Amino acid sequence: MTNTLKPFAFALPLIGLLSACQNTTTTPALPLERHTITTVSNTSSYFRPRSSDVFSWQGDIQVINAGSDSPAHQPIKLIRQELEQQLLHKGYQVVSNQQASNYYLQGVVTYKLPNQDVKLQQNYGIDAGLGSDNNSQQRGSLLLIIASPSGRTAWRGEVQIYNDPSLTAELRKQRLTAAIQSMLATLPAAQ
Repeated sequence: MTNTLKPFAFALPLIGLLSACQNTTTTPALPLERHTITTVSNTSSYFRPRSSDVFSWQGDIQVINAGSDSPAHQPIKLIRQELEQQLLHKGYQVVSNQQASNYYLQGVVTYKLPNQDVKLQQNYGIDAGLGSDNNSQQRGSLLLIIASPSGRTAWRGEVQIYNDPSLTAELRKQRLTAAIQSMLATLPAAQ
């Protein structure tokens, strides 16, 4: 009798395990329009921001390769406001003037142009730029650089953002917020 039960000795715990798996809950995935975020960032080893450090913009956010399909000035203003809000949330002091700053912020937005970097796209699946593609989504890259007064890069991050003009303004803002949060995730908080 013991020889007959031996093959089933592992079956009972396995059945218990499988029945436990059937009771798990799944959370719905984020809408597709919030999925397409790609980020890259790099922090210098010397960069240890303090809460007393002052950060200021070194000029406006620059726009490169903007064609007729690129967004107007208002989205650039929204990008800057969102960056400042999230930097403040991390404990940074962001001021509008450049006087007596410990670090300078530089921003660049690059829009996708037709047939831009075709080899990169074909070979590596990389698609840089916030212009429109044939799916009528605007796409591009936002680059943020934090530099010391001597010009040495302390931190830099880039995020690719895809935006569909048919989305509601609220959903576009949520998407921008998620993209910037993703980019700033590796940025050290001020101590």
